[in-house]
Amino acid sequence: MNKERNSSFELLRIISMLAIIFLHVIVHGQVNLHTSGVTLNIINYLLIFAYTLVNTFVLITGYFQCEKTIKLKNIFKLNNAMWFYSAVICTVMFIFDLSVNPISKLNLVQSYLPIQFGGYWFTKMYLVLYILSPFLNCALNNSSQKKHFSYIVIGIILFSILPMCTNNLFYDNGTGFTLENFILLYIIGAYFKKYPINKSRLLGVYSKSKINAILLFTTIFLLTFNFLLYKLGVSLPTGRGALGFMHNVFSKFFTAYCNPFIIIGSTCIFLIFSQINIKSKFINKLGGLMFGVYLIHEFTYMNDVLYSWFGFANIKGIGYIAETNLLVFVRIIIVTLIIFIGCTLIEFIRQLVFKFIYNRKISEKCRNKFYDYIKNF
Repeated sequence: MNKERNSSFELLRIISMLAIIFLHVIVHGQVNLHTSGVTLNIINYLLIFAYTLVNTFVLITGYFQCEKTIKLKNIFKLNNAMWFYSAVICTVMFIFDLSVNPISKLNLVQSYLPIQFGGYWFTKMYLVLYILSPFLNCALNNSSQKKHFSYIVIGIILFSILPMCTNNLFYDNGTGFTLENFILLYIIGAYFKKYPINKSRLLGVYSKSKINAILLFTTIFLLTFNFLLYKLGVSLPTGRGALGFMHNVFSKFFTAYCNPFIIIGSTCIFLIFSQINIKSKFINKLGGLMFGVYLIHEFTYMNDVLYSWFGFANIKGIGYIAETNLLVFVRIIIVTLIIFIGCTLIEFIRQLVFKFIYNRKISEKCRNKFYDYIKNF
């Protein structure tokens, strides 16, 4: 019997995607550059939560993939979706001259190639992580719980704490847009699959509801502390001294994916959802559309102009609607929901079309020949 997937993780994917779109509206729409005072403080605080939720996508992957083998069809499935949207969106924007930066014929040709030359950093990193997962699983499956936990501690020290504390002078992990950060999150997700929190000693002392309350409080505390460090950093003078160094660190890493506060906060949110048991076919179906939602709205040429259509960002002569009061959040939420619903519908239609083509006999014949060739190769 096929075991129905726990919908709580799919619900977390949906919430995370809403947070990602919310983040993109603010960053790509330049909202944080055109607001100030209390509004800007609230925006920056919410941005920290949004960046935290992005990490949960990789944690979920580590949780499920650590006990699975790599499948060639999954690699092609992910790459084909990325390829399809790249070609279609680039073609439409080229024909109607919608892009901010002119799309050259070379860019158009590149969009039709199966390997992406730009954009989709998260999806490409995710694809590489999936390909590397058998090697990671081999190491983790042959490790004790103590050794597995030591991998996490060492990874957080090397790829999170030291880069932040030294401003990437000891080890340059950027702001977490790296494979190292993805591998660290994968290992953390795999740890809680192998050693679930509901089987830990904590549940012998506290109830599930109390543990979730502790995890939620820990998340809010860490992210609030991170926000206060950011406020301290931007208030310090710039320069080459100690205060300038602190200014650079706190203002640069407050929304970094590799920020230790964000990594621990992501893990706490993930653990809360891991203890929720929901069964919903609708949530599972909707969760399966989330990668497509990302691919549509985050394509390089699309995110340059998308938000200007809604009055954000001064792009292609479209003026920015300046707002300094809390009403800006109403517009951000409305735009977030419009993008989410629109992209979800588009991805749903794409999956139906692809499924129809996939089930044709000629497609099956071509697919089998191709897989045989790959296996022989």
